[in-house]
Amino acid sequence: MADLPSTLPLAWRDFRFEVPAEWEVVGYSFKPDEGRLALADGEGETLQVFWKKTDAPPDLDRRLGDLLRANLPLDAVSKADDRRIEEAHGWRACLSGDRTIPFYAARHLSEARQILGVIFAPHPRRREEVARAVLASWTPNAGPERRWSALGLDLTLPAAFEPEVAISLPALQRMEFATRAGDRVILHRFGMLSAILEGTDPAAHFARIKGRGVQVWKLSSPAAAPRLEVAELALRRRPIGWWSAPRRLPKEGRAWLWPRLDAERLWALEIWTRRDRALIAHLPSRVETAILRQPIPPARPPTPPSLPPKSASLPHRRLEIAELLRMIPTPNAAAERAPLPDGGLRLAIPLRRPRWVPLIGWWLPISKTRRIELDRAGVAALALFDGTRTLGEIVALHQRRWKLSELEARGMILDFLRPLVRSGIVALVMPKASH
Repeated sequence: MADLPSTLPLAWRDFRFEVPAEWEVVGYSFKPDEGRLALADGEGETLQVFWKKTDAPPDLDRRLGDLLRANLPLDAVSKADDRRIEEAHGWRACLSGDRTIPFYAARHLSEARQILGVIFAPHPRRREEVARAVLASWTPNAGPERRWSALGLDLTLPAAFEPEVAISLPALQRMEFATRAGDRVILHRFGMLSAILEGTDPAAHFARIKGRGVQVWKLSSPAAAPRLEVAELALRRRPIGWWSAPRRLPKEGRAWLWPRLDAERLWALEIWTRRDRALIAHLPSRVETAILRQPIPPARPPTPPSLPPKSASLPHRRLEIAELLRMIPTPNAAAERAPLPDGGLRLAIPLRRPRWVPLIGWWLPISKTRRIELDRAGVAALALFDGTRTLGEIVALHQRRWKLSELEARGMILDFLRPLVRSGIVALVMPKASH
């Protein structure tokens, strides 16, 4: 992709792409016969990839034509012939038109008996040359090994492994793969490393995550890797009470931890296998190589959002994200604050009650306050809501502090803010327009 943005791999069951590094997976459905991956950047959705099993080769031109006519405005249906379907790097594609209409592309994978479809969503910074470069980067993901690269994780496994679990949260990503024989591989990525460790050893943090069901021993102290420190752990399942792990699952496994302080992230690889020693010998080095390729999100402020048109300013409507980021979170002065022994904070808001409540309060317990408790990380985040910064500025501060992408920082701040607004601890105030 010369003269184009830097790229990262996007690989799943039967395909591999090279997409701009700013595009992140925000939606996914990983069914074997039919699935979807949706990608976005800080300004909105950029790409969707669909796949679906089919027995007979489909008429791709007819399907693309139906999509074009369904998405064109009513006054532009007559211009559908101007957007001709062309051949682009082995795809049947329509990559022309203004920025309000998506780009479409599709191809038939005969060996996998599958239709692969791509939609480049309308976007303020969409470029036709980027779309063509993404299509040109496609390669089949077949053979004795498959690459799985999504959700910020990158892993190459034997073809016998199939995905079972995929979790993507702002500060946690995890993918689990298993074979019919019971072998299992799990790859984790944790964000906000210095906050979750709080001075403890990464192995102790990992043991706390696994819980009582798994015993953890450290086999080696952090050893010097090419540019990382790695700790190797031994794992063993143990029964809890009357329950024990199913017999078909391996009882012993290995784990490797890679902390990257420069990126504020921690990677953890688990391998549970009975007989595949080659997997234990080669997979950790491959994962380490992928970790070293992971870029650190740039410490730049998010793109200033534009306000919606005045015609959209109706009462009781849903706020646009651009308008939300311009609002100022302001703390409630009436909130009562009580520090907790562990450094947290208990906040309480007095409730207005009708006059008849005291009459029945002697037999029906009714709370006089609405309470919420925060840990130390929550207290630090609450300090950002001081009534002087907009929500967009707070997201930018959080992004730079923890080396997060814009989407990750926005998701974490909004998830933290939502219960505070519902309980009345924080109010969102629209700034006064300057004259």
